[in-house]
Amino acid sequence: MRHWKTLVCAAEDCFDSILDAHRSVGHRRKEATKTKIDLLYYNITQEQVNMFVKLCPICNQTKESKRKKSNGPGIAIKSAGFRDRIQVDLVDYSSDPCMCHNGVSRRWLMVIKDHFTKYVWLRPFQKKEARYVAAELQILFHEIGFPLVFHTDNGTEFINEMVYTLLKEADPGILLVSGASRTPRHQGSVENINKWVKKVIQKELISARLSSRPGTKVGWVDVLPQTTSAINGSVTYRQGLITPYRHVYSQDIEFPISVPVSERSKIRSIEALDRFVNDPVLSKRLGIIKKHIIESEASGQPHIPVPILTHTIDNSCCTPLYISSQ
Repeated sequence: MRHWKTLVCAAEDCFDSILDAHRSVGHRRKEATKTKIDLLYYNITQEQVNMFVKLCPICNQTKESKRKKSNGPGIAIKSAGFRDRIQVDLVDYSSDPCMCHNGVSRRWLMVIKDHFTKYVWLRPFQKKEARYVAAELQILFHEIGFPLVFHTDNGTEFINEMVYTLLKEADPGILLVSGASRTPRHQGSVENINKWVKKVIQKELISARLSSRPGTKVGWVDVLPQTTSAINGSVTYRQGLITPYRHVYSQDIEFPISVPVSERSKIRSIEALDRFVNDPVLSKRLGIIKKHIIESEASGQPHIPVPILTHTIDNSCCTPLYISSQ
């Protein structure tokens, strides 16, 4: 797929470019990696991506489970917009508890998914109790707004007076839907994303432990930010080649400047970025920043260095690059 922002990737940068894209999608399948690359470069072939994914040491350490045969098509759930239906489920990590930054052991992971955009939020907590579920939902829904339909399974951590009161007091018109007992297919959409979350966490853990210093402990809670970024920043089928992040925020999760690996160490000024910018809107924004820096230096007033996020990815995170007008 050709894109008007894509660049030609030099032969010596091909490996690093595929590696960046593969990390940014959480070591997902070759289709997701190729779709990510097509948004950046147009001369990297599918055969090159297939060879890279086949030889990736992290992907080779995790086995892909075989898909089970379905019992036939079910009734499709349809949504028309963001927050029409929010689905929630829990992933059990009690066999692998992990200490977070404040010293609290986390044993459960709550996966919250918007059904229309496929956007995912991940919230770890220590116990499978309604008060923790209600506290996390209250914070999230006051940030993004309350959904029209709140869809869960019939677990007591969801179907209880505390969660019911929280939702109904904020929005009396909200519809609460729960699946049938021991019927995961009623939660099929969020159950599928649960599988992806666990796979991406496993691969991000391997990557983080390989790159960490000897003696450093890395748990599944530590890689949740990278996991969230990888899932929301990658394209899957039936999404119209649009990431969940772009569905929600109308922009890419990375700053839209794609800089070849060999050129990254040379960029220390806005002028050096000009030749990599093909977007007229972005070019205008950089011009405003440059004008502000020049005016501040001319008046003798100190200015704060401007962080420019380039497409420099380390463990699926963008690296801020502080630049000046010089």
